[in-house]
Amino acid sequence: MNSDKLINENNQLRENLNSENKRYYEDLLVYIRSKSTFNR
Repeated sequence: MNSDKLINENNQLRENLNSENKRYYEDLLVYIRSKSTFNR
């Protein structure tokens, strides 16, 4: 499975989350992305 397919599938699944879980998930994504930026 390539990364584009995984990203698309992940985005589709994210739309099914309720508002509380979606907010948590998006905060987690921001955290993970910012950590990888600062660890370079």
